[in-house]
Amino acid sequence: MIEKAMNYAKNPVEEKIGFSFQLPVSMKKEFEQVCKLNDVTMTNMLLGLIKATNDENPTYNNLTKEQLEIEEITLEHKLENTKNHLESIADNEFEDEELCNIKSSLYTKIRFLNNQLEKVRKELY
Repeated sequence: MIEKAMNYAKNPVEEKIGFSFQLPVSMKKEFEQVCKLNDVTMTNMLLGLIKATNDENPTYNNLTKEQLEIEEITLEHKLENTKNHLESIADNEFEDEELCNIKSSLYTKIRFLNNQLEKVRKELY
């Protein structure tokens, strides 16, 4: 996600409007340093983070019925593959930290895909 945000921050394409929020001073200083190191403005980096977040969490309300049907099939396929991957490592007798992290990541991905499927189906049906 950070890579996508950084790419957007380096190549902003849309007109901006005002938006205000508050953050802790320590976070601002650190964020300012990160942005300077990467040669992007704080505004563009925040916009990049928002864009990357929106891209990873689509709302689906602007898609046609055909696009929603394709998205439903795609998500079902991804969900099935993720469940199969989890099942293939679930019976591993030796669980190290890396395997636990992989399992946790797969469970998170399954929850995410189920949520996305639910959003698509709400729009579709």
